[in-house]
Amino acid sequence: MSKQEVEIILKDQDIVEKFPEPLTLPEHIHSIDALLETPEGIIYLFKDNKFWTYSAETYNLLESEELEVKLTEIGYSPTLANKISRENNISSLSDYFKDISHIDAGLIDNNGKSFIFAGSETYSKDKGSTRWVKEKQIWGLVESDFESPQHIDGTFQDQEGKTYLFFGDQYIRYSNGNYDFVDEGYPLEIVGNWKNEGFSSNYQLPVEFHKSIDASFQGTDDKTYLFKGDNYICSDNSSQVKSIGETWGKVKNNFENSNTNLNYIDAAYVDVGKYYIFSGNQVIVYQNSLENQGLIV
Repeated sequence: MSKQEVEIILKDQDIVEKFPEPLTLPEHIHSIDALLETPEGIIYLFKDNKFWTYSAETYNLLESEELEVKLTEIGYSPTLANKISRENNISSLSDYFKDISHIDAGLIDNNGKSFIFAGSETYSKDKGSTRWVKEKQIWGLVESDFESPQHIDGTFQDQEGKTYLFFGDQYIRYSNGNYDFVDEGYPLEIVGNWKNEGFSSNYQLPVEFHKSIDASFQGTDDKTYLFKGDNYICSDNSSQVKSIGETWGKVKNNFENSNTNLNYIDAAYVDVGKYYIFSGNQVIVYQNSLENQGLIV
């Protein structure tokens, strides 16, 4: 939609009323920096260097006495529980947070581990633990065979000008001609992803093509050909594995049966020690003599 269309749609629309949240923000607080819902049933709301806690069951703001009881029940020492419940400064949660001006984001993983992100630092707390620790985790790393590939297994450019490179069980794609950066989301594993590139409505690769591709190209028939070992597949029927030798590399040779059928030889002559033999529209040349075992054609 255009900017004007968006403005028309949102005009006089109160988003808070249209999409109400069950949490009621503390007085004088109109926005938050981060939210963290812990496995212990406490929701933390962060704003600047302050925090507020809510019950994950009722979504009600916890009073200091309620928070102290709940923290004690889940394993916090009475002293620490009292400190956290009486102060709403993030420094009370951990000494690591004493110089932090605000929390950027919070996260709970599938194992119930809590993460807090502040600037370039990451802090975590295991499920059931009361102690925050600084993480050495580097976020955003992508498993890529292309960081230092020893070679490229195969490559081709399709009819739309997109270039594909294969290495190991992964491939990358370039949609522009400068090759500065791969397309967003790449590299991808061949298995489970190649079928989504749009070359065929049902492009399922056989198992032997999942680990790597030896060569590939886009034909003038708009079909994609992938080669692995002695076999290849075509995008019009990728489930049918064919032998390379049955299709590719065949040479039309009028002389194949010349040893058994001399009618294939139409003419022959000698010129400066070379023997020229003709069959149909082809010619072969022998060097040395017919009696020489090192005869070369």
